[in-house]
Amino acid sequence: MYIFSITAVARVDQDGLTAGTSRPFIVYINFADLFGSRALAQAYLLKAGFHKLRFDDQKHLSAEQLSDHATVAGNKQIVEALKHGFSLQMFESH
Repeated sequence: MYIFSITAVARVDQDGLTAGTSRPFIVYINFADLFGSRALAQAYLLKAGFHKLRFDDQKHLSAEQLSDHATVAGNKQIVEALKHGFSLQMFESH
């Protein structure tokens, strides 16, 4: 699994955001390949109505880390990504 910190800009007004507003995201992608994970993260954010993506940071979680119950159970985004393949978490600001 890869975890990306991404800053993205809203394309249109949506959910209390005005077009052009920049927001930071943490994107969890349950995929083994880095290149594929980055492409999926980009696709999910584009589909959610954001563009001008900037990948700020990335982290890889190994299978061993994902098998640690305490690590997984304490993070609902990891649980969601394991179940659905991805999770998007938007923050108010940097």
